[in-house]
Amino acid sequence: MIYTQPGFQNGIVKGTQRGVPDVSYDAAVKTGVLVYYNYAYYGGAWIFGGTSAGSPQWAAIAAIADQVAGKPLGFLTGALYDYYYNPKSKDKTYSTIFHDVKSGGNSVTEFNYLDKAVKVKGYSAVAGWDAVTGQGSPNVPFLIPVLVAAGQNYNEPSVEPILNASIGSGGVVQPH
Repeated sequence: MIYTQPGFQNGIVKGTQRGVPDVSYDAAVKTGVLVYYNYAYYGGAWIFGGTSAGSPQWAAIAAIADQVAGKPLGFLTGALYDYYYNPKSKDKTYSTIFHDVKSGGNSVTEFNYLDKAVKVKGYSAVAGWDAVTGQGSPNVPFLIPVLVAAGQNYNEPSVEPILNASIGSGGVVQPH
């Protein structure tokens, strides 16, 4: 076991370990992020995908929520789980703020150096939280107000103490 399950995952993720991922984002290159890249002979507009595109987009969502709130909202992961889908609930907030990915998976077949197929069994996407897409992908226009409202009252540690921590050379780590 690497990490024990945080309280915000109780009743959502099976077992006693930290379930990952919490959320997902479109990682396909075809529908990826348009980036202008200017380097030597390779300048121009390119489309990027994968976690290299998804992670910064989630950071941008958090930054927009901070801007709308007018202050840093801090740790939002627990707040995302406050709106987790419960089929017995009449609250439709989850289906408004997340696109629940219910099919597909992350099993792959790769070829080794001998050109032999190596099958790696992954997980399957299911309704609700799963180990492929977490809670799903964001529906940003509806997610931002929910994050602002939830983040105003959520008491979890933020990164601010880390950013002000002393480092070995006697200096202080500063955000940039």
